[in-house]
Amino acid sequence: MRWMIYGANGYTGRLIIDQAVKQGLKPVLAGRNGREIRALARQYNLSFRVFTCDRDSINLKDIDLVLHCGGPFVNTFYPMLQACLKSSCHYLDITGEIAVFEKCAQMSNKIKQSGIIVMPGVGFDVVPSDCLLSYVAQGVKNAEHLILGVHGRGPLSQGTMHTMVEGFLTKGAVRESEVLRLVPIAYRSSVLSFANRKRSCMTVPWGDVSTSFHSTGVPNIRVEFSTKASWFFLLRLLRPLAILWGASWCKSVLRKFIKTMAKGPDQKQLQTQGCDMVAYALRSDGSGLRAYLQSVNGYQLTANTALAIIDRIKNSKLAAGFYTPSKAYGWEFIMNLEGVKLGDCVEVFEPELI
Repeated sequence: MRWMIYGANGYTGRLIIDQAVKQGLKPVLAGRNGREIRALARQYNLSFRVFTCDRDSINLKDIDLVLHCGGPFVNTFYPMLQACLKSSCHYLDITGEIAVFEKCAQMSNKIKQSGIIVMPGVGFDVVPSDCLLSYVAQGVKNAEHLILGVHGRGPLSQGTMHTMVEGFLTKGAVRESEVLRLVPIAYRSSVLSFANRKRSCMTVPWGDVSTSFHSTGVPNIRVEFSTKASWFFLLRLLRPLAILWGASWCKSVLRKFIKTMAKGPDQKQLQTQGCDMVAYALRSDGSGLRAYLQSVNGYQLTANTALAIIDRIKNSKLAAGFYTPSKAYGWEFIMNLEGVKLGDCVEVFEPELI
């Protein structure tokens, strides 16, 4: 199987290349920055292609699978997905953007008819969280609510920051009664019990608001990131400024800042700064199950999960269609990955989280 990394010169793309080559793999490198793509191809002795991610430029000749790493995906995924459908080429990406998952789900019949596998979110967004939420959900009969808490450590890459500029700073999202609902930033706060301590958290528009519904069918879902309570109240006070953050001139300023400041974790941070997650599956009365997951740094985990899924597609016979990670390979998939620790489910009664 011949496969391509598009956006290979980004922070996460480079991590994936390095790990792939160590495993003896030879992906085709691609992206829009010709100078950087050529330099990477020389460094790793790999073939390459240079093209922009628009309908008339994408070159997937002789490619069986694309791992799309060039975000913000809300702007780039659709041309690449259309090219994959046209070329009968499997499509994977490392997005965490709700709009991408929802569009792929809406296209599921067309995807199935095309004979390809489409699986967005094969990185830190959303492999560990999707598996964790499916893990707790399968143990609770008549579960009505899924709640995911995320506590991450370490700096963010330019790609992650650009994605945040596109949406995280202006709005939130939750799922209520099966319906995806856009809500204000800092919509809700909770105190969630992580493996080592309780943490104040607030809602964010994380991909699992979409994917865990398709994985489990549970009708009410929200995702919360750990934060200081003071930040939650400050963001609520700043809600009227959200319209400014969404303005094109403000985004332009933020992008320039990101280009100079956002570098992503260094090698030491990759090895020492991991991530904690907690997931709840609750019935309407607040009873249910809770479980923890601890992992290596999210960027390193993205390289691990993306390459593991490519290997599964290469060596198994998954039918054509749109998939979430746990829908394709079960919640147990995360247990086979290095650097991941999954805790046992424990019974809880927490009606205050409903």
